[in-house]
Amino acid sequence: MTDSKDGQLAQAEEQRRRPGVTPRMRKIMLEIDQKFGPFPTIGCYRPGDPQDHGSGRACDFMESIAGRMPTASPRNRHRRQRVADHQERH
Repeated sequence: MTDSKDGQLAQAEEQRRRPGVTPRMRKIMLEIDQKFGPFPTIGCYRPGDPQDHGSGRACDFMESIAGRMPTASPRNRHRRQRVADHQERH
């Protein structure tokens, strides 16, 4: 039996291998997750989505766990800002 944290890590690992993401987006996704993560859920390719997720050129980095919203702590806000700043620079 696995605990919920092990299950979440396994789910996150499966999402990192999901097909449909462009090579460039996969590189960006892995870089952000390694530098600022781990993130419990990373949502990327969505078949049929008419926007960037449907073409494999977008990922969402979720901080919620088991449907619970992340806290608005200074630490969480700082992490989100660091990710945004990093992406603007690159």
